[in-house]
Amino acid sequence: YTTATATGLLRIRHHRHWPSDVMTGAGIGIVGAELGTSIAHLLVGGREKAVGDDIASETPSAIGIYSVFTLPVGRYSLSGGHTLRTSTGIRTGVDGAFYWNKYIGVGGNLSFSRVNYRVDDQETSDDALRSTVVGAGPCFSWPFAKYWRLEGSFMGQYVWRSESNPDGEAGVRTEAARGLGMSVRAGLGFYVGQRVEVSLKAGYSREPGFGWGSGAFRTFAVGAATAVRL
Repeated sequence: YTTATATGLLRIRHHRHWPSDVMTGAGIGIVGAELGTSIAHLLVGGREKAVGDDIASETPSAIGIYSVFTLPVGRYSLSGGHTLRTSTGIRTGVDGAFYWNKYIGVGGNLSFSRVNYRVDDQETSDDALRSTVVGAGPCFSWPFAKYWRLEGSFMGQYVWRSESNPDGEAGVRTEAARGLGMSVRAGLGFYVGQRVEVSLKAGYSREPGFGWGSGAFRTFAVGAATAVRL
């Protein structure tokens, strides 16, 4: 952990990675290692007690931070006959959930994203699509083992996306947009302590498009989160 932390900090210091990239990689590494360890212990022997025996029976209400990579889906029409295709981006945010029991609750999130793109299949623009999203909706949880749980959510969203003008080209721009959207997310969580959880997340979202005929802006996302149980 010391070596991994030092490596991550040096990558940020030398401008090789964004902090959100390092956080996502750390979450994937921790969950992957713990999942492999748990499978190994199931096959060859028991596991020492790491957290309280009642961890799975408590309500999973929590607040945390997350970071995901957004993956491109399709291409979109812009005014003037141009087309836009997104490349990989990053979304970072804060989310929380309150559960009435260990299965059902309600949650909300606030996130910020930056997505690179190409116009007319040319080189990736120096500009980016930047948006702010606020969401709320029902959450679901299933504690299938002492330290593990599956989670899911369905959230309605309100989206603010800024105007973009790639490379200053005249006539090629994406207009600012505001409107409603939605997201569906699933995750696999592991309790590394009585109050701390790390998880892998995957999701799909639909946001306002880029004008008449462009369709909704759609993205898939994969990443990781760290949360503190309330």
